[in-house]
Order: sequence, then C-alpha cells, then structure tokens
Amino acid sequence: MKCPTTGVLLPPYPSTGEGSPAYYCVGDIIEDIWESITELETEVILNYTPEKEVEMEYMYNLIEYWEEVYLLLYGKRYSIQFL
Repeated sequence: MKCPTTGVLLPPYPSTGEGSPAYYCVGDIIEDIWESITELETEVILNYTPEKEVEMEYMYNLIEYWEEVYLLLYGKRYSIQFL
C-alpha cells in the first residue's frame, strides 16, 4: 500500500537498528490486522471455542487502536480504496 511515512520505524523493528522494519506505514499494520481478523472469523464460524472469542475481542481492540493511531497521525480515518 502506498501511504505517507511516519518518519520513524514502526514496531516490530530490529533492536540493533540494522535491517528493515516489518511495516513501513500504519496502513500496512491495519491491513495485516484486518486480514488476521478475517481468517479468525472464518475459524470461529467453522469451529467455535471460548478461546477464539477472546482472541476475536483482542483483535477488534487492536484494530481499533491502530485505526485511532492512523487518525491521529494523518488527520483522517483509514479506509481501503477498492479498484
């Protein structure tokens, strides 16, 4: 995804300062989390367990956090642009 940079490395990043970061922009983190949520929702539908429900709650809280970070950094809500 083409998006503005934050100017600093985003987590997780190498502790040595060498190498490349796992993410280059907040939008990449958000897309990765949404992909994980989609996979987890499918798992919950196919094989529900209370542990998966807890994991879903965690993932929803995580995506809410990163979308708020995006809003604070860029001054607009994150949205996926479809072709």
